[in-house]
Amino acid sequence: MSEWLWLIYGYRWNADTGCVTWGTLALPVKLPTQDQDPYVHAALKSETKYCRIVWRMENGRQRGFVQLVQDGIAPTTYEFLSSGQIVGLDVGPSTIAVVGDEAVGLEQFASGVAQPWNHQRRLQRALDRCRRATRKKAHGALANQILGLGNLIQTEALSYKAFQKNYGRRVKVRAPGMFIERLSRKAESAGGTLVELNTRRLRMSPYDHVSGTYAKKPLSQRWHRIGGDDVIVQRDCCSAFLAKHATEDGHSSSRLEEGWAVAEPLLERAGACRHHQSTSGLPKGNPTVAMPSESIAREKRLVRGLHRDAVGINPESPDAPRMPAFRTPWP
Repeated sequence: MSEWLWLIYGYRWNADTGCVTWGTLALPVKLPTQDQDPYVHAALKSETKYCRIVWRMENGRQRGFVQLVQDGIAPTTYEFLSSGQIVGLDVGPSTIAVVGDEAVGLEQFASGVAQPWNHQRRLQRALDRCRRATRKKAHGALANQILGLGNLIQTEALSYKAFQKNYGRRVKVRAPGMFIERLSRKAESAGGTLVELNTRRLRMSPYDHVSGTYAKKPLSQRWHRIGGDDVIVQRDCCSAFLAKHATEDGHSSSRLEEGWAVAEPLLERAGACRHHQSTSGLPKGNPTVAMPSESIAREKRLVRGLHRDAVGINPESPDAPRMPAFRTPWP
């Protein structure tokens, strides 16, 4: 803090000597002359209620100042003209025009306040470029993790414009539509594809693949009870499981039963599937589950997105093509 305020009841202002007294201690005060500051001398003519000492830093040194609280109405700074004269004003967003009998003026509001619009805009643009570069890098890393699990990807066909309308700020920061577009390009480059499934026909979120029934759930309910027993699955992970095993004709009960035997242990280890015997309600919140890095089946030696062994090239051969070493630019 550049200013400290001390209010001590023992301090007294003596107008006759121009000192602040505290018991037997007298602190002389440097007052401006009548010509230097007539306002101060006019204010000192009123009765002093109490005084306080303010410590401030000026030119790198700590200095003490006396503030007096006077009784009555503060003296006027200007000599006002006689009453009855009319003044016209025209107020704008940043200026005001004044027309009177004695003077005319066009003033700017708070002319001493400078707003660095251009500098602020450049800083915001630089920050936005840095955020976009970081987001692009994070999208690429996540896409590589997904493609490490498989290059045939199935997901629901969603309207990302509706995402922007309903979840504006979150979508602006995370950009799910941009990620899906980049994942689709990477999947095609790796010899795979990204399939968008019919959302209305499959209805993955309310579907229970054990009982084969549909139960509509509010958006706030993030856990899904399977088959009416004590097994609950995180809602989004359950939809991703259904998308993995979905077909063009819809849900296949035999395919889902076979896939659930493999997926259930994985979901349990990840914390997205658990036993919940309470009938009072389902738990709230989502578990944060990160994909393990050891599941990324990706190597440095690649030729057009395919492994060299897959195209019959011996990587140890001196005639084998080498990938150039690129330097990753700082985002």
